[in-house]
Amino acid sequence: MTRVKNILLAAVISSGIIIGTTAVPLSANPVLSHKYTADPQPIVWKNRLYVYASNDDQSVNENDGYVIQAYTLVSTDDMANWVDHGEVFRVPRDWKNNTSTTGARAYAPGAVVGNDMVYLYPCGAGGPVGVVTAPRPEGPFTDVLNGKALAGREQWCKNCNVEWLFDPAAFIDDDGEGYLYYGGANGGDKNPFRVMRLNKDMISLKDSTAITIISPRAFEASYMHKRGSIYYFSYVNDFSPPQGEPGAAIVYMTGDNPMGSFTFKGPVLRNPSIDGRNINRNNNNHHGIIEYQGKWYMFYHDRRVADANNASSVNQRNISVDSLVYNADGTMKEVVVTRDGVRQIKNFDPYNVIPATTINRQSGIKTDSIANEGMIVKSISNNDWIRLKGVDFGGGASGITVRAASGASGGSIEFRTGSESGNLIGTCNITSTGGWDKWQDFECDIDRAASAGVKDFLYLVFKGADEPFRLSQYQFNELCENTPDPTPDNLVTDGIFSGPGLGSNWTLANLNDGADASATVRCNKAEINITSEGKESYQPQLAQQGIKLEQGISYKLTFKASATENRSIVVQLERLGGEDIDWGHLYSEAKSFNLTSEESECSFDFDMADPTDENVQLVFNFGGSGLSVTQKVTISDVVLLSNGYSSVIGKQTQRAISPSVSIKGRMLNVSTFDNNLKTRVIDVRGKIVARFKGAGNYSLSDISTGRYFIEVQCAGVKQITPVILK
Repeated sequence: MTRVKNILLAAVISSGIIIGTTAVPLSANPVLSHKYTADPQPIVWKNRLYVYASNDDQSVNENDGYVIQAYTLVSTDDMANWVDHGEVFRVPRDWKNNTSTTGARAYAPGAVVGNDMVYLYPCGAGGPVGVVTAPRPEGPFTDVLNGKALAGREQWCKNCNVEWLFDPAAFIDDDGEGYLYYGGANGGDKNPFRVMRLNKDMISLKDSTAITIISPRAFEASYMHKRGSIYYFSYVNDFSPPQGEPGAAIVYMTGDNPMGSFTFKGPVLRNPSIDGRNINRNNNNHHGIIEYQGKWYMFYHDRRVADANNASSVNQRNISVDSLVYNADGTMKEVVVTRDGVRQIKNFDPYNVIPATTINRQSGIKTDSIANEGMIVKSISNNDWIRLKGVDFGGGASGITVRAASGASGGSIEFRTGSESGNLIGTCNITSTGGWDKWQDFECDIDRAASAGVKDFLYLVFKGADEPFRLSQYQFNELCENTPDPTPDNLVTDGIFSGPGLGSNWTLANLNDGADASATVRCNKAEINITSEGKESYQPQLAQQGIKLEQGISYKLTFKASATENRSIVVQLERLGGEDIDWGHLYSEAKSFNLTSEESECSFDFDMADPTDENVQLVFNFGGSGLSVTQKVTISDVVLLSNGYSSVIGKQTQRAISPSVSIKGRMLNVSTFDNNLKTRVIDVRGKIVARFKGAGNYSLSDISTGRYFIEVQCAGVKQITPVILK
């Protein structure tokens, strides 16, 4: 990745000239054509494919070599439309290790997922190798070793001092054991590659001595993957292989142990060429191999965008992807380099929020990250465009919401199918918002009949003078059939989720403890995309506040729900605020519902035995596992109605003797008019940790810190109060 074999005479670029990716419409390969990216490292995170890449976007002077200080990130779930997440790592901001010869550098990274974390292994121009971690692919990354080397040339690292101590690759075996590969050398049979075992934490080495991997004509870019019981160690060979063998090719060896020994097999990807023409300027390569949704892929980089831009430098590259196929005996067929990339594995859904940096192909645009808005599309000129592939509009879109900003006079977006001059299905006019930092939502019409069905290609064609506007995101509006009418007297506001978002009535709280979820509204249903759950049942939760419940009234709550995978949710109505811990007092039982992919109607009845409360909270709880998940739960048609006065005999008497529960410090006070009161302290897993009989003061000092439920029963009344013991 980092060394260039100058087998091409490259013209020297005079200092200060910017090599930009301007209006270069290319096929689906490379993955991105609006910026330079190289050294792909793919991972799968929560059913989505992400690829880290060295960011070659910089002012390049041929004599400067690779001045790389950042990694960019792209992702997809259909192998055709890619989201540009922008720069996610930079030195020295995210890794404090600076090499003495080249200053801060971020050469080809390694990446792996383990322990529910992303581990990124950066390296300098000639080493060392470090490690940073993040709770999600987009970061932020933490320099867990505070700039210290994970593998370097220090004396403790024996047999580590290879010529180029860089190009790390991480691998986790089926048994959970981790391995780190790295190394490179300037030609010849120097066997420069090393492997070292990682501890379970993936941020420290199990051994202090590196193992040499015997690797014919090795150059750089080592990589390890496993298929079945076979380990595949691949790398880029040098430019002077034995007679009859390709140079600057990705070659591989196989073995039955991740640390070797290995048997050399030959090339899996020759220096990339199409129709006999080399598209890599006959220079070096770097690759990553991964299985995604049952198919295998080879990521690599080439220089076809640089060629299209007439860039003289060989230091600007772009990542591409093609299919990887295995023979029956486990050997790999040579990869066929293509213009169009790999087959799209599923249709694109336009009814979810679409980041503007979602691209199958583009002409003329650039992307950037800005505060409070994230990644945007900018540098738009008249007739620039973005293309999406395989877009499934179903019965057709009724409109579109576009989020844009304009510090100029504005412009428009034409939505066309087939090509940039194809069938027009709608136009969205973007007026001036009064500044580039002032973002607005624009509602525009889409021709439902013209948009219906699956479109091979959807083009966003931009119109306007100079830079008319910038784009953040957009979402097509689905025409929903059989929209329910609002239920009269419903105590729940917006129970059919009529807005494009959750609006002001509902909130989605990712409270703490690792819970992470997002919410959108589609066809009057709230779609809760849960990417990780907290350890408590209420993390994350969908809630509405300000509901009035009257004492002595019975109520019925109904709603519809489904989930992409079988799971349960917990629903309850509870008190907000109040003294001490009474904010969590339950007015209804915490009711659990089992959900499947088939939408079901859910309901429960309860009586309001407590004094009237005008600020009750209705809560849908999605947590409790403490695990990372990727699930979608839909909630709709939420209706809370009064059934009239409670007919339960003795209800007034029961309210009169309703127990009072409070905690100060570690002392629990329970008071009531009924001496037959029974109290239980229950942890979040349902285990009873303490029992008390009768009213009085009880010490909870022997109970561990955490969240518990105080269950009090008397005179046929059960009251549950959540508490947090500190």
